[in-house]
Amino acid sequence: GTAFVVNKNYALTAAHVIEDCDRVTIRYQNKERDVEVSAVDSTNDLGLLLLNVPIKQIAKFRGGQSIGLGDTVVNYGYRLFAELSDSAISSTGKIHSLSGWGNDKRHIQYDAATEPGNNGGPVLDLAGHIVGIVSTQLGKEYADETGNITQNVNFAVKSYVAEGFLSSNAVNFERVDPKRF
Repeated sequence: GTAFVVNKNYALTAAHVIEDCDRVTIRYQNKERDVEVSAVDSTNDLGLLLLNVPIKQIAKFRGGQSIGLGDTVVNYGYRLFAELSDSAISSTGKIHSLSGWGNDKRHIQYDAATEPGNNGGPVLDLAGHIVGIVSTQLGKEYADETGNITQNVNFAVKSYVAEGFLSSNAVNFERVDPKRF
């Protein structure tokens, strides 16, 4: 999975990425570093990691106007890590729905390419601000169950849900108004 730094001491990821792990590490500047699981919210699929060594470069949340239907987003993460590349990969797509599976308003649906390894990573607006956290995608299980083969139907937890999770765990984060850029 992927995680991203939200303040110098904490990184955010998806809960399902870390739930069954005995040990959690991150890779930063080509070094593997141990981190501690600080909090997990399985209901909203969010996990908080306490960094053992502070990291100054942080991701910032989109403030101001929310992302909209049809807006372009960028998915950033380590999809198929070590199979495709040891580096992060980005892909671009559009917001297709402001609701997730079953009309769940906590999620957005987008079509940027998303594979194993992207989960827990950020979905960004074109200014590079967080608008979502990759949670799941429709794939083989859905096709086997329904007979429908989908392409690029992906879901991300909306940033406001992640902001609430961070606030409830007393973790400071930055929000930037995209109109300033």
